[in-house]
Amino acid sequence: MNNKLLFYFTCLLLFGFIGCGKVSTPFMDSDVSLVKDGTLRFDKSLKLGQAIDNYKYFKNVKWSSITSDNGKRIVSVIADIDMDKMRPDWENMVKKVSKEGALKFRVDESISNNILSYLLNQENKIRALKIEIQFIINVDKTFNLGWEGFNVELFDGSKINSNSKEGDIENTFQKIYANEPLQLPLGDIPETTEKQEEQPRNHEAPVGSADAPAIPSSQAAPPAIPSSSAPPAAPVIVPAPAAVQNKNNNDEYVDIIKNFIAAEDRRDIRAINTYLSEHIERYWDILNPNYEEINDRYSQSWNKMGYSKNHIINITRQNETTFVLFTRFEFVRKGQQKVNIKDNRIVIVFDNEKKIIEIYGVD
Repeated sequence: MNNKLLFYFTCLLLFGFIGCGKVSTPFMDSDVSLVKDGTLRFDKSLKLGQAIDNYKYFKNVKWSSITSDNGKRIVSVIADIDMDKMRPDWENMVKKVSKEGALKFRVDESISNNILSYLLNQENKIRALKIEIQFIINVDKTFNLGWEGFNVELFDGSKINSNSKEGDIENTFQKIYANEPLQLPLGDIPETTEKQEEQPRNHEAPVGSADAPAIPSSQAAPPAIPSSSAPPAAPVIVPAPAAVQNKNNNDEYVDIIKNFIAAEDRRDIRAINTYLSEHIERYWDILNPNYEEINDRYSQSWNKMGYSKNHIINITRQNETTFVLFTRFEFVRKGQQKVNIKDNRIVIVFDNEKKIIEIYGVD
């Protein structure tokens, strides 16, 4: 009888260790323990497991480990994101960033409001959100950050798997350690549902991008848009606002923008220069550049790609001389065969002579 009681007591104790509480961790898993007891280089004040298990926006945290067919050891943590907690904090953060970014980077107020409206609209489509993070175990008993992805369930019933871009996982851990809201995968959420598709659409501005080169949207544009040229922490790109759609395809400014992009696609630097003001105030991250500086930037970008092409999705008028250009950029890096696609939003401002005086990205 005592042995039976001891057996039942042991089973109950084990069940308590494994099945109760916010966190579920395999019992006596050495690889999981290795990761949970480890630290990250940017913050050694917390163990990794402590930071993840106590992150205030996670619930139902589950740790596990697997070994691939070729012997690679992987630790995985899967957690449900508590949207009831995340939503208000994330919205407040985005509103603050949008307001500060508009002031700091001289973004037109209407553009800032469009970005904010788009972000909030996309976020409100999320019903449930799950994140998975993987760590790679090394043979020397260390580990590396591996991969992260999101599983998104929308209120319309559809589900989306979203893999983060390289480098995003470190940003995720910066947020986790600071107990701040994560960057949500809004760029992979469709702008319209099937029911909305049946109604007349005001614009065709697809959202989301995968792998992107160190260049902006056009083949002739400069290397990657630096953080100083766009509002910080803006995870997605501004949509085409229905209220300010330019419905006149013969608008002279629209024709100029189309011709300018066509010149970039042809890599015709002389033609490009004819569309730029002699007193251009901003070219991406360069303030008050001269033609030589701009031409050098084009050459640098062209030398990185064997093929590139812009597909203009839409051109939106913000005011009399300010437009937002929506493009889908297709490119192949030199020495590679993979075709990459990047959706971009670019602000183009004209002077009184209908020359481009400012051009910069807003994603």
